Amino acid sequence: MRPSKLLLVLALSTLTTVTRAQNTDIVSQYQKLVTQQRWAEALPVIEEIIGRAPHFATSWFNYGVCLDALGKHQEASSAFLKAYELQPDNYGAQYRVFRSLALAGNKQQFISLARAESKNSPGLINLIEQQAEFKNITSTEDWRDLKVVKPTQ
Repeated sequence: MRPSKLLLVLALSTLTTVTRAQNTDIVSQYQKLVTQQRWAEALPVIEEIIGRAPHFATSWFNYGVCLDALGKHQEASSAFLKAYELQPDNYGAQYRVFRSLALAGNKQQFISLARAESKNSPGLINLIEQQAEFKNITSTEDWRDLKVVKPTQ
């Protein structure tokens, strides 16, 4: 291998190792802040993590957790939805979308999402109704109307 190519390979290898170490450090920093429930300080850290690797569902989920803890429920619902879109079998994220929307008082988006999701998961409506924390939405006339809508052929 020519010396210039060898230097390039070594430089890229070192950069990759440094980047991995930096990513490990920032994740550790975030975990420490969350463990201490220092949510306001954890928020910019998780935002940086997402900026570095926006395709990881876990990062979006953690972003939602942080936002929820800060009382930013509408924003949290968007983060959880992104996590769910990136990992469609992440039903914890799906649940947290509904929970955040309920906490935000966003009944229309909650019902709209339930309608869309129930097409893929017919039992979802019953599961939602079993959750006491959703009663403020599932006891409304709009929710009852959702239940009587017949699926399109």
